[in-house]
Amino acid sequence: MKKLPLLFFLLSGLAGAAFPVDLMDRSSGLAGLACGGAGTARTDQISAPYWNPAGLAYATKSGVEFTYYQNLGLVNHISLDGVLLLGGKFPLGLNYVQEGINNIPRTSEGDGGLPAEQGTFSDEYRFFNIATATQLSPGIYGGLNYKFISRSILDYHASGMAVDIGIIQRATRELQLGLNFHNLFSSLEWSTATQEYLPRKLTAGLAYRQNLLQKRTYFLVDLDIYSEEERGWGVGLESWLIDNVFCLRGGLNSQEELSLGSGFKYYDFHCDLALLLRTPEKQLDNSFLFSLGFDFSLDRIEKSAPDKTPANFQPQFRLEASKLIISNLKPEQLLEIALLDPDYNVIQLPLAETVTAPVASGNYTLFFQLRDNKIIRKTFTVK
Repeated sequence: MKKLPLLFFLLSGLAGAAFPVDLMDRSSGLAGLACGGAGTARTDQISAPYWNPAGLAYATKSGVEFTYYQNLGLVNHISLDGVLLLGGKFPLGLNYVQEGINNIPRTSEGDGGLPAEQGTFSDEYRFFNIATATQLSPGIYGGLNYKFISRSILDYHASGMAVDIGIIQRATRELQLGLNFHNLFSSLEWSTATQEYLPRKLTAGLAYRQNLLQKRTYFLVDLDIYSEEERGWGVGLESWLIDNVFCLRGGLNSQEELSLGSGFKYYDFHCDLALLLRTPEKQLDNSFLFSLGFDFSLDRIEKSAPDKTPANFQPQFRLEASKLIISNLKPEQLLEIALLDPDYNVIQLPLAETVTAPVASGNYTLFFQLRDNKIIRKTFTVK
């Protein structure tokens, strides 16, 4: 907890003057959008490169996800997200976003000073994100996202880059804190030799898990604590009515958008739906959003067949309050200790003679990787 205020200070100090261009904030992943746009502290999104690249560190499976929607009744949005876990300590996140307005009337002054239409044109943006993440210290993870950007309007073209950095801290078993600096560095150069910059934004997020009416429920909050454009906020709620099968989502944000949505899971497939409702005063159409995803088993931690525990490696376990205490460990025998929680989040534990991890109700799996690369698995249930 002591490291977060220092990080806030350091990141805020980097936020100097910039020259923002008029680019819409690109978004991806319906889980966050359906919760009012609050996704900075989430760790279960395949679209982590957009929301917070540090969330990739919690991924346990590779996967892909496709999203489509028409925003405001005229902006066509397509995005493709992916996570690859290839056995190393640095997961790879990929995110492609294409968004544009087509058939915009092109007019000029005609006879009598009246506008005369001379065909149409399009205004299109494309983002390609590459992200990775790693553990900074027990319970704290950092991530980096590099963006390739292109934009075209009429006969003019621009290309450039931008960098996001993020951090997520698991403060307790129920509480996660996140911080993401969008466009910390950026540059966009037009075919006219004009150079512009993407607006920078520092967003803080909170995700709190609680059992509400015996249903796993998440409360989510995002707040822009610094922005070169208008500062915003979002709040959301996600409740799993059928655990790991069906959930309902809802949220509200500073743009006066009310969001409603749902999520479905069936083995490795998942489908998300969302509806963004806007007030009549805005005179903007509501938006219906759809995404479809698939996870495939390139697990980050190899789940080999359980082996017999060596005679010289006999860890002891006990529960005290909401903590799992593992003692009688020999750090010189170990390469890694990891805990897989009921939400399939991977928690890296320090190498010590005695380690402690926060737990709640559900099924847990402990993995001990020995220096001879043997993996020992222990499963248990907390009631």
